[in-house]
Amino acid sequence: MLARIRPERMAGALSLLAAALVGAIWYIYLFVAPVDPQSLSESAIQTLTYTFSSQNEDRWWFASLAGIGVASAAAGIAYLSGVARTRVGAVSLLLVSAALGVGAFALTDWSLAFFVALPVISGYRCVHGT
Repeated sequence: MLARIRPERMAGALSLLAAALVGAIWYIYLFVAPVDPQSLSESAIQTLTYTFSSQNEDRWWFASLAGIGVASAAAGIAYLSGVARTRVGAVSLLLVSAALGVGAFALTDWSLAFFVALPVISGYRCVHGT
């Protein structure tokens, strides 16, 4: 007999997967190619400082990427903590997941946006109880 995974568990796992993928992007950005004379942490701090400085015209994109990662992690934790067991919680988390998916498709590459939007399917199943 196959064990069925509850929709809120699947949505939580998929949201945390999306957050992990965004975290991997940040890890690569900060730690893979450090500036030569600096230590790894000093280089990451300098890169992060420049990323959110007024000199960087694309700082809004990095801020939205960070926001997508944090919001995906928060949604995953909310799904796994049982918030989606109530109708209001399930609908709220579905709307949050859908907004994250739309935002990701508007602001990032489609391959990352696909993973950010995946929890919408399980979130829909939470709302309809299937």
